[in-house]
Amino acid sequence: MIKKFTGRGEPDPAAIATHEAAFHQFAKVVDRHLATHTWLANDALSIADYSLAATLLHAERAQYPMASYGNLTRMSAGSATPAVARDRASSVVTARRGAA
Repeated sequence: MIKKFTGRGEPDPAAIATHEAAFHQFAKVVDRHLATHTWLANDALSIADYSLAATLLHAERAQYPMASYGNLTRMSAGSATPAVARDRASSVVTARRGAA
């Protein structure tokens, strides 16, 4: 993405393959975690969620291979925001009251 953006030619296929393999290695872990957790750390919105969301802002433009990672894709769609955190927190409280 950077080489093309700065006009320094086409990306190096070997570098793309190396970084894509690393992406898949870590995306699998994060996607599995997000399958059973709302947030990355603890049970509340944290700097970890904002950090990942900031990186994922570039997912489409950078052509991250996101197709296999539905939970990660959900996060990249903007779910790590304070408004969503409040909504989720209130729905958790409501669900717990209903279960009691």
